Amino acid sequence: MKLSIFLSINLLLISPLISGQTIDSVKTQLEQSKLQQEQPDFQRLFLQAEELRIAYRFQEAIKIYQSLSDTLPLIANAITTSENGISMLNYAARPTVTGRESIPISDFFLYTPGLRTRAWVELPDSLHSGQSNPLLYAKSDHSLLFSIPDKDGEWNIYSSHLIDGTTWSAPKPLNNLINSTGSQIFPHISKDGKELYFASDGHFGMGGFDLYVSRWNNKTNDWDLPQNLGFPYSSTRDDLLFINDEDGLHSYLFSTRDNDSNNRITIYRLNYEPTPIRRPLSSTQEALSIAALNPIADNVTTSPQEGSGNTIIATNPETQEYVAMITEVRAIRKSIDSLSAIISQERQLYQSLTEEEEKKAMAKKISEHEIDLITKQSLLSATNAELQKKEMEFLTKGTIIPKDLIQLGSFPEQKKETVTKVAPFNPSKSRWGSLSDITFLKPEKSVNYTFRIEKETELIEESSMPAGLIYRVQLFVVRDKVNISALKGVSPVFETKTATERWLYSAGQFYTETEALAALSQVRRAGFPSAILSAYNGGKSITIAAARIIEKEIASKVTFQIVLENFPDGLPPQILNILRENTDRDIAKSIINNKEVYIVGPFSNKAEADKIVSLLGGSGIDGISVREIKRDR
Repeated sequence: MKLSIFLSINLLLISPLISGQTIDSVKTQLEQSKLQQEQPDFQRLFLQAEELRIAYRFQEAIKIYQSLSDTLPLIANAITTSENGISMLNYAARPTVTGRESIPISDFFLYTPGLRTRAWVELPDSLHSGQSNPLLYAKSDHSLLFSIPDKDGEWNIYSSHLIDGTTWSAPKPLNNLINSTGSQIFPHISKDGKELYFASDGHFGMGGFDLYVSRWNNKTNDWDLPQNLGFPYSSTRDDLLFINDEDGLHSYLFSTRDNDSNNRITIYRLNYEPTPIRRPLSSTQEALSIAALNPIADNVTTSPQEGSGNTIIATNPETQEYVAMITEVRAIRKSIDSLSAIISQERQLYQSLTEEEEKKAMAKKISEHEIDLITKQSLLSATNAELQKKEMEFLTKGTIIPKDLIQLGSFPEQKKETVTKVAPFNPSKSRWGSLSDITFLKPEKSVNYTFRIEKETELIEESSMPAGLIYRVQLFVVRDKVNISALKGVSPVFETKTATERWLYSAGQFYTETEALAALSQVRRAGFPSAILSAYNGGKSITIAAARIIEKEIASKVTFQIVLENFPDGLPPQILNILRENTDRDIAKSIINNKEVYIVGPFSNKAEADKIVSLLGGSGIDGISVREIKRDR
């Protein structure tokens, strides 16, 4: 195993506390807190509340958190996480667990059963700088998803797409609906390519790493807002990987909930259930019992449950709709199971046929049934997605599913008592796969031209000036290159060698004098009292007076707009956030060539619009262009 993979797992894991923190790290934070000095019992009470939260006693934990200080980010986060936990326990599933096994955590993913056509592979060194998660890969894949850390140590999911037989595109981060302010790890896509599963400590959850699924949206051509898989798949501990086998029989969940050692993790085998029934829990004890994911006995006797032959009547319109959706899903699943059995029988019969005409007729029949099966599976996937949205709707509104809906969607026929033999569960460690003979294109280095002052300066070695009119804030001219710390966090700073062999340092790239003057004031306050404004046109230095004349001429002749297409359901939050943070221009809906689009503008010059487009493109957003609007004179 590569050191990078070993480090990546152990740096992230394992923790009983919020956001993957260890008790020692929390103690360190608290020791540095002024609040702890004012409240000597702060650390003891916080850890006491954490133990309650881990034990699903969320209300008791919240009371202790609130007695400390809800203004401290650590405490505010703990309260939110506990409130999430209360909501999630109102929608608890009861999965059937048929096995579990404790395994080493260092390479736990290699114990994943049921990967006939896929394997875990190590990322090429070119894709990371020392740390990475493994990649779940199949030779038939046309897109890859993997997780690597950013400069702040948080892990984000990136994608790469196959360009030709051996060349893959430069990795791009997934949208901001997927990549949160926390970490996202162990991403993988379902067999049909429509669902993305991953673990995260930055989305709605009950603490540590929770498990999430996002579905592909054909309208936006992107991944939708991820949904928590819910309790007990997600727990108050670290839940790192949920994966369905390729046969559609089992799901496997990897979690630390049953391990006190940082060196072990438990793999659970669950019966595959795409749409589990969810209902409220009656007590904390029931939550602990279900969260334990205890396997059923080796021989399981099942009999008809009381009321299984009765029709459910829900008087609440919301739950009526939920009942109808559950019933529809189960009916589709029953139809799929029946058709799958027919296809299996037909395939066996096909193997026994000897007459060519009979084989052709049977092959045609099998093909028709397989097409019908694909249609039914697509319908099931779409209906499941709607059902998940309804459950999230309930969760957001605080709607409780009544206990009398426990038997939702049961079929009227009576079921006979049966005895099922549970197969032994002995997961074995598989070998690493390989990514052989493939090349990843290098990403184009993106430059954030937004003027800002931060901890460390973004320094750009400039060999040529951009075309058109720009303003910059000149910091100083020196004989020798300066250390980056001397630039005091002003960003971006352009380092240019002058004709006299000296080094010119200038900050920002502005397209109006007004913007440049505002930045000049900030630069002087940051410790550069001698900074001055400079202007360039076509790469040549000009006076500020000349720049004003050119700026007025440009504004009088032409303006530019950013056009955003393919957003019929409105602009996603990540686009709105980028626009609001980087421009004060208007955003309006319009029609161009009989197509609904969004317009951002006007911009006085194309470079200013291009800067925004570059920021949007760097976030993996497509369907963006700049158009020129000429004014009549």
